[in-house]
Amino acid sequence: MINDTTRHAFNFLKFIFLLARHRDGRPPNNDIQQARGFINSHLEDYLCSANNELPLFLYAQQSSSYEGAKIYTAYIVNIKTTFANHLRHIVNLLLNVKRRIKTMRLRARLQQTFIGVATHQE
Repeated sequence: MINDTTRHAFNFLKFIFLLARHRDGRPPNNDIQQARGFINSHLEDYLCSANNELPLFLYAQQSSSYEGAKIYTAYIVNIKTTFANHLRHIVNLLLNVKRRIKTMRLRARLQQTFIGVATHQE
């Protein structure tokens, strides 16, 4: 599930990056300008060698809402599948289950030892 969420988030970020490039938006700082300049200088060669074309973003809001829905769905499915395990873990921590089990086992051993000693004395 985490892999799906990460993949959806990565695809969404790629989409946003390409959308910003398509709109020719001004980057917030010089590092991003340099990175985009480097990418832009090699992008056409890469697209030609990979036989790839940049998509036209005619309905960008639909694509972004679709990607957002995919991310949300992956997140909700992940929560539904792991909620019981997390709840069980928290309850066990709050009730000190490990300590109680250890104490009960120790008492059982002591009781068996005491019964064994008592039967040998008779």
